[in-house]
Amino acid sequence: MNETEFLDKVAETYITFTSPISKWSTDAYMRVYAKNMILSPGNRALELGCSDGYSTMLLSKLVEKLDVVDGSRRMLERLEESGFTGEKNTTFIYSLFEELKCNNEYHHIFCSYVLEHVADPFQILKMAYCALKPGGRLFITVPNGQALSRQMALDMGLLSDLYELTENDLAHGHRRVFDLPKLRQLIEESPFKLLEMGGTFVKEFADFQLNQMIETGIIGKEQLYGMQKLAERYPELSGSIYAICEKTEERAG
Repeated sequence: MNETEFLDKVAETYITFTSPISKWSTDAYMRVYAKNMILSPGNRALELGCSDGYSTMLLSKLVEKLDVVDGSRRMLERLEESGFTGEKNTTFIYSLFEELKCNNEYHHIFCSYVLEHVADPFQILKMAYCALKPGGRLFITVPNGQALSRQMALDMGLLSDLYELTENDLAHGHRRVFDLPKLRQLIEESPFKLLEMGGTFVKEFADFQLNQMIETGIIGKEQLYGMQKLAERYPELSGSIYAICEKTEERAG
């Protein structure tokens, strides 16, 4: 099975579009992205992965031109089938990330829930560094292997190791598990300058449990904002972690 076949197979495992907790998690990392973007006239951005289009919709409102690339034709087809066509400033591109050929074109690149899927995360960082303009920024979000929910699953005997790929991970095409030190090491081995790392929201339970609690009113916006504030103090327990990186001339060599 080649890489595009693998990605198309993974695309079929995403049965439903945005659930309440996945929408909230997107909102959480988008708040981090928005306050760290350098907004200027002619701002052009690249999003890696189309997902269900929700993050694309949010990003399109922050930049003048947004390119969205995905290596799964099936994922792009499913997005179209859902009725999402993007804003007028959005262009969709079918390509493997590693095969993108662009130099000094983008002010921002967004890499959300991507690095756990790809064959070689370092190659993605190299591509992003080449594609960014000097001073441009790369925004990364990945699931956290040290998340409170995973630690609870370990204590309950549902996991044998925090870095074990679960059946759900494998079904969704995950190839590795990150935590803050692992993500930091990857970035420090790349040409990027690391500006900031942190957590997006503390995730106490599995997604399906949190969705049920949101849908039944057991937890609401106050609790969700509380989960986000907790991640600022305890990023190592966050459900997802982020990193903000910059292309600087002094590290170009």
